[in-house]
Amino acid sequence: MSTIRDVAKLANVAVGTVSRYMNGAQIKVENKVKIDVAIKALDFKPNLIARTLKTNKTHNIGVIIPGLSDIYSTTIVKSIEEELYHKGYNIFVCDSRGNPDLEMEKVGILLDKMVDGLIIHPSREDISYLQEFKKQVPIVTLDILGKGFECDQVLTDNVNATYVVTEWLINNNHKKIAIITGGSKTFTAAERLKGYERALEDYGFTLEDQYVKAQDFSEKSGFEGLTQFMKLTEPPTAIIACNYYTTLGAVKATYALGLNVPEELSLIGFDNLGVSEIARPSLSIVVQPMDEIGKTAAQLLLKRIKGDYTDFPIVRRLKTSFILNGSTRKL
Repeated sequence: MSTIRDVAKLANVAVGTVSRYMNGAQIKVENKVKIDVAIKALDFKPNLIARTLKTNKTHNIGVIIPGLSDIYSTTIVKSIEEELYHKGYNIFVCDSRGNPDLEMEKVGILLDKMVDGLIIHPSREDISYLQEFKKQVPIVTLDILGKGFECDQVLTDNVNATYVVTEWLINNNHKKIAIITGGSKTFTAAERLKGYERALEDYGFTLEDQYVKAQDFSEKSGFEGLTQFMKLTEPPTAIIACNYYTTLGAVKATYALGLNVPEELSLIGFDNLGVSEIARPSLSIVVQPMDEIGKTAAQLLLKRIKGDYTDFPIVRRLKTSFILNGSTRKL
C-alpha cells in the first residue's frame, strides 16, 4: 500500500507539501499537478480516519437547500461541489423542503456527522435559530438576506436585476409594463418587485396594480399571470417573469394564446436554464450568476474554516446580466 512518502518521492516534492495539499492548504499549481499525477499513478488512498483524528477536521461540508427538485438550487450546489472538491472537501446535501423546522433538524443531523462547515439556503429570512450552533462551525447562507444571526451571506442583487430590465423597456418606449413574481413574503420576490417599482418611480411612471401578479414562483403562476394580463382592456406591451418557473409558464401561455412575440408582446424571463434557447423567438433573459454564487460561498466558508475572520461578516450581492434576444422590441 502506497504512503504519503511514496507520493512525495514520485512527485519530487517534500512530504510536508503533500501533507498540506491533502489537508486543503493552498500550494503552487505546478506542485498540485505533480501530486495529483503521483496520487493517480500510485492509487494512493489517504487514511481519512487518521487525518481526522490528527487535524480534528473531516473535510466534509454540509449543504442545505429548500428543494432537490429545484433546478436553481441544484445548479448552485453543483458549483459548490466543484469548488470544494478541488480543495479536498466533500459535501453532504440535505433537502429542507422549504420547512424551517426541518431545516433546523437537518442542521443538527449534519453537525452530528462532524462537518467542518455549513452552507445553507434558508427557507425564510429569520435565521436566528442558527445562534444555537454559533460556536460549532462556520456558516454561510445563500440567496436570502437572513436576519437574527451574524454570518457571511451570498445572494443576487435582485433589486438591480429587475430595475435594469424595467429601465430598458422604458427607454425603448414601453409604457405598460407588467411583472409576474412570487408572494410578498418571499425575500427574492419582494426584492425583484422593489426593483421594478423603483424604476417606474425614477422615470415618473405610476405603479398600476393591474400590472402586478405576485402569487408564487411556479409555472402555474407564470401561465395564469400572462393569460390574465392579456385579457385586460389595456394589456401590457411587455411582461417580466421573475424566476425560472414563472418564465416557463409565461412562455407556454404565449404559445397557448397564439401571441406573436415580440410584435404583440415583449417578454423578459429569468435564469438561463434552457428556456431561452428553446423558446421561439429566443428569450431575452436576466441571468443570475449561479456558478459564482456557489463558488463564492464555498471560498468564504473555507476562509472561515482556516480561521481567517478578517472582514467578517461579508454580504456579497452579485450582479445579474441581461441578455437581449428576440423576444423584446423597441416600440
